[in-house]
Amino acid sequence: MKKISILFFMCILIAYSANVFGTSTEQPELLCQSAVLIDANTGIVLYEKNADEVQYPASTTKVMTALLLLEKIKTDAGFIPAVTDDPLSSPSFDVKIYFSQEAVGSIEVGSSNIAMNPDETLTARDALYAIMLPSANEVSAAIAEYVSGSLEDFAALMTERAKELGCTDTNFKNAHGLPDDEHYTTAHDLARIFEEAVKHPEFIEAISTVSYQIAPTEKQPENRNIANSNKLIKQGEFYLDYIVGGKTGYTDAARHTLVVLGEKDGKKLICALLHGEKNEPYKDAETLMEYGFSFPYVQKEPFSADFKTNIIIEGISVSAVPSEKVSFLVPEQTTMEVFANWDANATLPVDAGDSVGVLTISSNGQYLGTVGLLAAESVAAPVVEDLSEQEAEFVFAENTENVTAEKNKKSPVVVITLIVTGLLVAGIIAAYFFRSKLKELLFPKKREYPLRR
Repeated sequence: MKKISILFFMCILIAYSANVFGTSTEQPELLCQSAVLIDANTGIVLYEKNADEVQYPASTTKVMTALLLLEKIKTDAGFIPAVTDDPLSSPSFDVKIYFSQEAVGSIEVGSSNIAMNPDETLTARDALYAIMLPSANEVSAAIAEYVSGSLEDFAALMTERAKELGCTDTNFKNAHGLPDDEHYTTAHDLARIFEEAVKHPEFIEAISTVSYQIAPTEKQPENRNIANSNKLIKQGEFYLDYIVGGKTGYTDAARHTLVVLGEKDGKKLICALLHGEKNEPYKDAETLMEYGFSFPYVQKEPFSADFKTNIIIEGISVSAVPSEKVSFLVPEQTTMEVFANWDANATLPVDAGDSVGVLTISSNGQYLGTVGLLAAESVAAPVVEDLSEQEAEFVFAENTENVTAEKNKKSPVVVITLIVTGLLVAGIIAAYFFRSKLKELLFPKKREYPLRR
C-alpha cells in the first residue's frame, strides 16, 4: 500500500462518562487562592479551586518563554536532533543569543538575574537553563528579542500562542513576569501552557536539573554556577521524589506561584498554584499530588474486540480492523475518541491484512496514541470488460442515436407553450383588425367634393 497520508477523518465516539469530579477521596483543602490538578496524558481536570480566576503569574510566565524558544529552534530548517540521552546536547542549541542594551536594561534592579552585560552572548542551551533554574529576567528579555525581534512583538506572540493552546483568560506583556496590570493568567491556563511545554524532552531536562554551570563568555571569564529555585526537587523539607520538575515565581503583587509535573506508577499529573504565601505552593503541591495519585485509574481499551470500520477505496467500501489491541492508564471515568484515518490515494485490489490507515486515539483533545488499520477482507479491483473495435463502434453509434432522439423529443410542456403563444399572437392581430373595422363603421370618413368655380 502507498504511504498513508491523513486526509479523511471519521470520528467514532466510544461511550464513557466524561465527568471525573467527586469520584476519589475527600476533596483536598488548599492554602493558595487558585489551583488546578490535571492528568497530563488526557488533560482531564481532577481538582480545581478558583481555577479560572485571573491572577498574576510572576516567573511562571517563563514556561511560555521557554516553550517559544524551543519551538523556534526545533522548527528552524536544519535542526539536528540529539544523539545522546541528553536532548539538549543537540548542536542546534549552540546557537548564540545576543544581549542588547534594552534586554539588559529593561528589568527591575534587584530582580532575578545572572548579571549578563550588553553585547554578551549565551548559547540557547545556557539561556534555557538560566530562565528555568534561577529565573534570570534579563535572559528572558534576550530570548524575546532572539525569537521575535522585540520585547513587544514577543509578548504578542506569547498571548497568541496561549490562545492556540485553548487559554481563555491569559494576556502577556513581557517575557519574564515582572509586574504589569495587563499581564495575567489563570491556574487552568497556566496548566495548559505547562502541559504543552512538557511534551518537549529538552524542557523536561531543564526543569529537572538541580544545578548547572554556564561556561565563560565574552564578558565573563569565570563559570557561572546556577541552582534551581524549586524546593520540591532538592533535598530538604519540601523534597518529593515523584516531582519531575516545575517553575516557581514571586512578586509582591502575584505572591508565590508554582507549576509542577509529578510522575508515579505510570500516572503523570500537573498542578498549577497561584497567589500563595511563602512555602504554601509547595505544601499545596504535595496535597494535590497525593490526592491525584490516589485517584481511581484503570487500564481502558479505546475500542471493543470486535471493532470494525469501513473505508472507501475507488468508490468501494472496504471493511477495516485495528492491527492490535491497545489500552491506556487513564482516570476511571474517561472519554476516549477514535479517529480512523486512511489514504485517499489507495487503490484496489487489497488483500486481507493490508495496511489501509491508522486509528488515532485521543481523550479530551489530548493525543494518546495510534494503532494500525488493516483491511479485514480481500477486495478485488473493479472488472472492466474489453470491447472489440466493431462492438465499440456499435455502442458509440447506438449512444449517439439515443442522444439525438432525446434531443429531438419535445416535452408536452414545450408543445403547450408554443400553442398558447401562437394563439395569443393570433388574437392580438385579430383584435387590431377588428378595432380598425369597427372604427370605420362607427365613424365613417366625410366625403369630400371638389369646389366648383
